[in-house]
Amino acid sequence: MEDKAKALLTKEKVEIFASEVDVLILAGERDELRVVCDDKTSLDYNFEDKLCEAHFWYVIGNIYSFLYSYSVSDWYSDDLSKSILFYRKSLYAIRGEELTLEILSLKSLVETNLANELSGQGRMICAIPLYQSAINFNNPVALISKARNDYFYAGSIYDDEHAVYHYREAAYNIRKAQGMIDDMHPEHREAIKAGSQLDNFANDFESRGFTLNENISSEEKLSNKEVRYIDWVANEGLFLNDLNDLVKNNLAKRDTLSLPSITSQINILLSRHESLAFHGNFDELKNDFCYARYIYFTGLCVPEESESFYNSTYHHVDDGSLSINNFKTSSYKASFRVFYSLFDKIAYFIHRFFDLAPIEKDRRVSFSTLFVTNDKNKIKPNKVLSASDNCFIHALFYILKDLKDVRNYTNLSKWVDPDTRDFDEIRNAMEHRSLKIVDDLFFEMSLPSDIFDEMHLRKYDKEIEETQSEINIIKEEVGRMDEGASKYSALNRLKEKKEELTERIKYREEIVNEKKKLSTQSLLVSVSDFESRLMKLATLCRNSLMYLAYAIYFEERKKPNDKFVIPHSVPLKK
Repeated sequence: MEDKAKALLTKEKVEIFASEVDVLILAGERDELRVVCDDKTSLDYNFEDKLCEAHFWYVIGNIYSFLYSYSVSDWYSDDLSKSILFYRKSLYAIRGEELTLEILSLKSLVETNLANELSGQGRMICAIPLYQSAINFNNPVALISKARNDYFYAGSIYDDEHAVYHYREAAYNIRKAQGMIDDMHPEHREAIKAGSQLDNFANDFESRGFTLNENISSEEKLSNKEVRYIDWVANEGLFLNDLNDLVKNNLAKRDTLSLPSITSQINILLSRHESLAFHGNFDELKNDFCYARYIYFTGLCVPEESESFYNSTYHHVDDGSLSINNFKTSSYKASFRVFYSLFDKIAYFIHRFFDLAPIEKDRRVSFSTLFVTNDKNKIKPNKVLSASDNCFIHALFYILKDLKDVRNYTNLSKWVDPDTRDFDEIRNAMEHRSLKIVDDLFFEMSLPSDIFDEMHLRKYDKEIEETQSEINIIKEEVGRMDEGASKYSALNRLKEKKEELTERIKYREEIVNEKKKLSTQSLLVSVSDFESRLMKLATLCRNSLMYLAYAIYFEERKKPNDKFVIPHSVPLKK
């Protein structure tokens, strides 16, 4: 079957399309925009260049952002992911391209809009790197948006001292944006002009004269390896500490995140550890995360060619995949497993804290089952969660959509975040089949030739089709014969021929099936690709633990004070 001809989109055509969309958005023409968007996204395109492609998907993202907002749609609606889908697609198009002025300018716009969408979904932490990247290109709109995000962040945490740092960051970005106000569109100037809400906040913050401790240093004496590890964690933004989203210095070099105090009615049946069950559980989650983070770092420090005595007690098979089986890749795999398992543990925590189902159903709890339930042929979150206004629960739901290919659920993860699109496949291969990590230099060599395989598969499929046609022709010929000896003889010849051809088909099908079976026995991933995905997984895991803590704090603030309750103070080990 021949491929359909693809429409060619040039830079000029995309710019005209973008201008038309801007006019429709300003006029509020929602129905017409839906028609335009459906028409444009139903076609396949060839683009003049990568910049042209990125610009096109950016415009489509803007349409969906206008059509569907977090405030008017169900928070779990697929429609809310459509703008993110196309903003991600836009960034993916220019990944690896030379960063010309045009590409940097567009990238800054896309990152700002994508960050706004993520922040709107409650993913305020995930939005920060995108805002910062856009700000690095002197984008004043990104400064304003990040200021709002920082303000929201400050109001979501329960450490008042830390909150001041986020408020200061918001005030700083407001002032910086005001210094660029002449370069802004009039619409954006309104947000930071004198007397605006943001300007009043900055004035109020500055008038309070907050004193911040910027020189916190550790008195502990650390080994060189510990120093390298601590610095690496801070630079990658992997400390469970909200300040690590602002700075990389000593302020952030502690895993300070913990659960807030949880109030409950007095229950004399509870032992001490039972009354602190949630805090103890969260401490265990932190420990697992820190362990996975450490063995990831340990793997990074190991040279690819190094050997270890742990697997030197047997002869290794040379299967031609050129895969690496040493302490480095084993550390990576172990780290991946622990990070990935934490998402189901977070689900279990939420399941128990929010009393989502009877205790006897605990065995069926997972990150997927927590958020996805069948309701009259519609897929939606657990009934309790679907009515929740807790934006951090919403944030965890959208992380699920990035990570997992949820059965029967519209799978947007293929484009929502290209870095996470194969997490479920990697985990499945690692746990149930075979995952091989291959040196970057030899990765292409270890892969089968797609052209060669496709050619042979087409050849065998064609032979099977032709053989079946021969059988059908003989059947038709016999059907046209009159009854008699000649027809009886022809039937015998048909039977013999059919058996011969059927055997030929069976052989060809066995060849094809064996290829399909053995080619999917192992999943091959390059070292650099696996490292990139592992870092993304570590970041999502870290953010998810923080969202979980903030989700609990959100719920605690909603509890009424009309009952006799007692807050649980949390004792710490010395």
